[in-house]
Amino acid sequence: HDALPIYRRLDAGALHRYVAESVWLPTALLPGAHLSWSAIDDDSALATFTDAHTTVSLRFRFTREGDVAEIHVPDRAREDHGAYIPTPWTVRCEEYGVFSGMRIPVRCAVQWELPDGPLPYWRGTITAAKYSYADETDQQAAVRPQD
Repeated sequence: HDALPIYRRLDAGALHRYVAESVWLPTALLPGAHLSWSAIDDDSALATFTDAHTTVSLRFRFTREGDVAEIHVPDRAREDHGAYIPTPWTVRCEEYGVFSGMRIPVRCAVQWELPDGPLPYWRGTITAAKYSYADETDQQAAVRPQD
């Protein structure tokens, strides 16, 4: 991972974030040309996403109800004084809500897993979300966020 050019590590970091943030647009997590899933155990699966020259994998852990509880990347590039260091990265999702018929996490937190302990750097609460649905007869039916 360290041997990758910096732009590839930054591209991978951006894709890690994109896939993790897709919990708020769950149809983006459906298997397709760019995304595949493989089971790890009874409550975890590996999501592998490819875009152009970059492929990333994230471990998703699910609750008994099937909600995403945690997303983990063992070696996401973390900037430290101009250097990019492969560092474990974790997203934790708690509490779910339903908006326009779509069930999404409403509280999440993100942290780096450093040797000295976790370094939380983002927490968010979703207070509103609107989704619109394509015509049900449309072969390209999808859910799209609305302003």
